[in-house]
Amino acid sequence: MFSSVINKFRLPFREDTVFSLLFLLVLTVPLAFTIYTRENFEIIKYALWLIVLGVMLLVLALKVKSGEGRYNLKTFPRLPLFSLVAFIIFVLVSTYFSPDRLNSIFGFYYRFANSLLVYCLWAVTLFLFMFKGGRARLLVLTKVLVFDALIISLVGILQSQGIGYYEGLDMAAISRAPSLLGNPIFSSMFIASIFPFAVYFGFKANHFSAKVYYVLTGILILTGIILLTSRGAWLGLVVGILAMLMIAAFYAKNKKIIIFGVLGLIIISVSVAGFLKVYNVQNARLTLSLSESNATTRLYAWGMAREAIFEHPIVGVGLGNFQQYFEQNREKYLSNAVQNFDDAHNLFLQLPATAGVPAALAFITLLIASIISAINYFKKQQDYFALATAGAIIIF
Repeated sequence: MFSSVINKFRLPFREDTVFSLLFLLVLTVPLAFTIYTRENFEIIKYALWLIVLGVMLLVLALKVKSGEGRYNLKTFPRLPLFSLVAFIIFVLVSTYFSPDRLNSIFGFYYRFANSLLVYCLWAVTLFLFMFKGGRARLLVLTKVLVFDALIISLVGILQSQGIGYYEGLDMAAISRAPSLLGNPIFSSMFIASIFPFAVYFGFKANHFSAKVYYVLTGILILTGIILLTSRGAWLGLVVGILAMLMIAAFYAKNKKIIIFGVLGLIIISVSVAGFLKVYNVQNARLTLSLSESNATTRLYAWGMAREAIFEHPIVGVGLGNFQQYFEQNREKYLSNAVQNFDDAHNLFLQLPATAGVPAALAFITLLIASIISAINYFKKQQDYFALATAGAIIIF
């Protein structure tokens, strides 16, 4: 009996070293956190990401050299693959022409996300997901992401109640729990994107305990999204759910899923409205009103990003160099203010402003092509995991 219990918790595909390391990466990087560096989260996450990914590539190289690992790129969807390769080529070109290559390669401290290093890490990780793909393995990795979202949501909820709270990167206009991604916006966008998978696994679970686990996870994710008060996450979640319902309406053979989806959306809407009314969540009300200074000053960053795009449409101002451009041109918007923006606070403005329009188009093509591939797979196979994947990308 004891051995059977242990076997339930043993890692699937554990004989595959590369997959085991990929499992470790997906489990640990979103949750890695420390209070002993200034930015609290990025250095430890990227260091861990680099170490695990480096070991994976070393193991993969040894397998390929010994003849154990053979992969056929022809099995992958062509357009997403070509879009990913084109994106990396364009950011390499942008980095070469960057006025500050050091910032472009490693990022502007303490925001490293807009850098060649991070984009290359992301691209290599996606390639490894392709290499180690297959539905069964992707299901395992996605379940790990759902667990990550559960922990991040729980920590955000506790911090919102003053338990383990810290200020995050900077003092904001309103006090919001940053959770384990160091920023309430990052944390809420992450858990919002994972929400469709929690719903999928909840519907597909065969055991009552598993259904309870995924239902509670979904509830905690929704609560976390409310308390972390990110407009982008709220909007993305609503649009993603509506898009999934529309896709199901057109292509699902079992129309009952649409009824369940509509009922679920109604229940979520009523629950959120009741939650805000009963508990009087001030941060959420400020976020909805768009009156807090964090929202109004962000419009200036967007305006600056648009100017950068028109001035440098091909290669941008350089990855990691948005703050330099902002400082050189801030008198047009915030000459007497203390606000300082190291990014545009909008990915679809940040990319063309820093890496150039071609890189942004390649990235958008990657997203759209991935959504179309997921929808086509759902249409042919009636695999609701593909529908959840399309919804997750749309929410992102």
